[in-house]
Amino acid sequence: MYSLSRPSSSSLISHSCSIYTRTISNSAPRASRAPRALREPRVPTWRPPIRSGEVKAFDEAVKYIKEDSAKLKGELGRYKVSLEVESKKKTPDEAKLEQLKEKVRILEIQSMINLPEVRYAFKRGRYPFRQPVYRYLTEKKWREEGILDLLMERIYQMHVVPDLLPELHPNVDMRIQFPRDGVHRAMNQRRNEKADFFIVEPGAFLTSDQTQTPPGIACTVFHADKRLYTLLMLDTDVPDEENQTFTTFLHWMQPNIELSADYRNIKVTNTGHTPYIPPHPQQGTSYHRYVLLLLPHANPTESLEIPTPTAEERVGFNLREFGDKWGLTLGQGGGAHMWREVWDENVSQIYREVLRVPEPTYKRPRQYDPYEEVENHRKYLV
Repeated sequence: MYSLSRPSSSSLISHSCSIYTRTISNSAPRASRAPRALREPRVPTWRPPIRSGEVKAFDEAVKYIKEDSAKLKGELGRYKVSLEVESKKKTPDEAKLEQLKEKVRILEIQSMINLPEVRYAFKRGRYPFRQPVYRYLTEKKWREEGILDLLMERIYQMHVVPDLLPELHPNVDMRIQFPRDGVHRAMNQRRNEKADFFIVEPGAFLTSDQTQTPPGIACTVFHADKRLYTLLMLDTDVPDEENQTFTTFLHWMQPNIELSADYRNIKVTNTGHTPYIPPHPQQGTSYHRYVLLLLPHANPTESLEIPTPTAEERVGFNLREFGDKWGLTLGQGGGAHMWREVWDENVSQIYREVLRVPEPTYKRPRQYDPYEEVENHRKYLV
């Protein structure tokens, strides 16, 4: 394990919270503004690639698809009437109500999913996301075309599961971005120049310079109703010298984030509930895993009055106990992302200018070699 003489963790954190928020209060990513209803895109017009009458089989196929759609829409209308009647009863049957809602949801998708204009709009990436059919197609693409697979591969390959979570089954597509050139980011924004951000691949190595400010976060959720989530960022590889092991560190927390199909961007704040502390992997340690989690509330409409963690509570933050205490669903649903960092020269600058505490330096203790003394003696005496 690692050893060193270092300042107390509480003093380090208490300095970093106040100083860091002053340092970067005007440097939040442009890409993550306050949540607002997304504008409906202009849906492109689909035109048949073949003129009507030229290929009879094509004409018949389009005709069949539209007739099937009309038939399903008629069935959908009848189920909507039944749903309205059941919901207006003084004592509605909750089980029946849920069945009707699910049937309506399925028919809304089935009645449109094969229409050429729907497929064309989805392929072009210009469609009203609030419509169930487009949310379904987007989720299907996320799950089946490698985006989710890459995230899960990195999460399990790098042992975030089970080190941090017992399991992970996300249902939110969470993407993050950082500036390529973190040093000049604030300068670029002051000059009204467009900062160069890039989408971070799960598990990628970043520099401490790039992550000095919170990431821009965009979440694609596949539910139309508004639900509440809590966002956390943790370092899973902080040396615990006293116990000769590793522990976690809470870098950032934002509770009660409201998301829906219309509200998908997370407002990034440097202050707020639990201020963002930039990653600062200690010199002499291996790479650190930084994990970003979006945890759904057990009651999706109930806000949580989570107190701000103290400096001491940030160190050794127990995610599982925290989830159990506040009714946050761990592993089932929500979103996740991760990246890695190693010590570089900019970390020293973070300790000096942001945290304003002496920088710790770790090294592995020398291993005792029982044969060293014997090897240093002459083998033969003359």
